Amino acid sequence: MKFYSLLTSVLLCVVAFATSVRSQNQGAPTCPTGTEARLSFTVIDHAGESPADVKKEDVTLKINGNVMPVVGLDRQTAVPIDLAILIDVSISQERALDFTRPAAKVLIQQLLSSSENRVALISFSNQVDVEKLLTSNEAPLMAALDEVKIVYSPGYIGGGVVVSSAAPPRNSRIPGSTSLWDTVTGALENIFPSSGDKGRNRAVVLLTDGEDTASQAKRNAAIKTALNHGVAVYALGIESGGYTVNRDSLKKISEETGGSTAFPKKREEVVAALVEIQNRLGSQYVVSFCSEAGPLKLRLDLTNPKFREARLAYRRQ
Repeated sequence: MKFYSLLTSVLLCVVAFATSVRSQNQGAPTCPTGTEARLSFTVIDHAGESPADVKKEDVTLKINGNVMPVVGLDRQTAVPIDLAILIDVSISQERALDFTRPAAKVLIQQLLSSSENRVALISFSNQVDVEKLLTSNEAPLMAALDEVKIVYSPGYIGGGVVVSSAAPPRNSRIPGSTSLWDTVTGALENIFPSSGDKGRNRAVVLLTDGEDTASQAKRNAAIKTALNHGVAVYALGIESGGYTVNRDSLKKISEETGGSTAFPKKREEVVAALVEIQNRLGSQYVVSFCSEAGPLKLRLDLTNPKFREARLAYRRQ
């Protein structure tokens, strides 16, 4: 209960901050007709806050390796949020569920303190279960979360041990295995239609160890789907019962889609990770620049020494 109370009080402060709406236009776009492009990014400073004073002059943008002039910069806060919580219920998360479940509950409560926000809930192991589609109604989400349980393999005797006469082949969809990339791809297509509501932030919070043992789809397919649907993936890689965390995979999908990663090892560290996600969802910048059509590889940096320790998140394509 101490962990739950701490998480509640901290996130209440963050959500209260995120309900104030401000948009600073620091330069009107002057691009030729049809060539203006916009890139959203979030920034967390050394104190764990989202700074309100980033200026156009602080931003350096490279496209396909070439520095591009920044035409304008807007800061946006309290943009309505559509968030899908994806919670891993495979055997490898058996011990983690005891604190990912209450963390997810608090996250739902705080986001839905604003009636404009919506949350969806998905559990996954060898298959995807859409527990609730996007809704602003807290009660059915909480009830669905209470029903989420670990999926066990046949012959499972506890402690990660499965008694079987033969080891199952990789990518076999036995109960208790993990179809991570199939889950992300399917969830995005089910929860976030490609032609979605304008003016809403789309995001996924992924609670998992990042290991995939049963997907047919590849990681790149999940990343491509997230980019096409305009969804940022925020991954919390959580160790459980001696299973390792696939940090590289979780970092890759988060970095490419404009989200962030955290690897909490203690319950208290989940608080800090969720606070950062709340900060990022509640405040973002939009940089404007001139660009021709075509594939773009993006790199964004803050050159002001004031933000030397700041952590940026933005989509890389």
